[in-house]
Amino acid sequence: MITIKTAEEIEILRDGGEKLAKILGMVLSRVKPGVSSKELDDLAEIEIRKIGGEPAFKNFQNYPATLCVSVNEAVVHGIPREDVILKEGDVVGVDIGMKYKGLYTDMARTVGVGGISAEAKKLIAVTEKSFLKGARTVKHGAYVGDIGEAVQKYVEQHGYSVVRSLAGHGVGYGVHEEPRIPNFGKKGDGEVLKSGMVLAIEPMVCAGGYELETDKDGWTAVSKDRSLTAHYENTIVVTKLGCEILTQDATGRKQGARMRKVAVTGSSRQTSGRVLGIDYGEKRIGLAISDQGQSQAFVYDTLDAMFHFWEKLLEICDKEKIDKIVVGLPLNMSGNYTQKTEETVLFIEALEKQIKVPVETVDERLSSVEAKKNGGGSGIDEQSARIILERYLDEQLVINS
Repeated sequence: MITIKTAEEIEILRDGGEKLAKILGMVLSRVKPGVSSKELDDLAEIEIRKIGGEPAFKNFQNYPATLCVSVNEAVVHGIPREDVILKEGDVVGVDIGMKYKGLYTDMARTVGVGGISAEAKKLIAVTEKSFLKGARTVKHGAYVGDIGEAVQKYVEQHGYSVVRSLAGHGVGYGVHEEPRIPNFGKKGDGEVLKSGMVLAIEPMVCAGGYELETDKDGWTAVSKDRSLTAHYENTIVVTKLGCEILTQDATGRKQGARMRKVAVTGSSRQTSGRVLGIDYGEKRIGLAISDQGQSQAFVYDTLDAMFHFWEKLLEICDKEKIDKIVVGLPLNMSGNYTQKTEETVLFIEALEKQIKVPVETVDERLSSVEAKKNGGGSGIDEQSARIILERYLDEQLVINS
């Protein structure tokens, strides 16, 4: 049976979801070569119980652990063990759920262990972006099939496949509720979404074929062709105009907001100008620009950082009627700051002083990888800026409250 949560229940889920995201962030910070998956599991259980929660997965259908820690070809349901030692280059999916004040939230992230391949980075990024594509279809009156079509289309555009045998689900009163939320489908099919429905949307993506098989432990789901996999999940609540993410991302975006909301494409947001995207480098600075409606991103130019940069940027902002600037923030694959991040932050501080236009940031991980693949004849810096701006525009309806 599909259930609708009350405003009071949604507030509890929001509180629990924020706490769960913080705990997952702590767990992911411990993902390093030489660490066992059991160590991660022990930490998660300690932290969940410390705040008065209960592990949602432990003993659910006899599952023996707090986390699912799935490595490389294992997409979900990996049982944490002392003898599963993380190695440099591994790709690790960490799925966590918590019962808090009687209600359940569920989320997952996939990260790299140390340095990982460009292909692994792309797979992780595409999986995360596919979640956003699916979430942007959600609103009162939309359909479950709208989510699946958006996820599947984006994943397959990048040469990957979505798992068919497992799916997202309703959540809240229990770990798993109706409706089932497949990562494939057709717009207009499936159950109608209604305000107050709480869902776990979770793209599960394979670099190869989508067929899975179960490991000998009876739980771990692995790709049949042993191709690399990734998993990304949030708990959301359906609203009249979109959806609200209840499990805010604790792995990368330090926005300081208590929650994030994703509204539907085609919002009535009014804008008076364009958005300028910037890919910052010590020598070259790539630029991209949005259309007037702030819905599409286009390459614009590459400026020499050492040659009259501020004058040229001021001229561009005036000429193009720029009302916002978005700068790509370089983070490592675990979502943490690096030396380059600090350099970019200093640039942003200078930007705010020199250009009297609001400045925002967006996670730029893998923008250069995508730019090299999709250069289309333009410079790599401005292509990276276009991808950064495109990401921002995809998330421009995220409202921090």
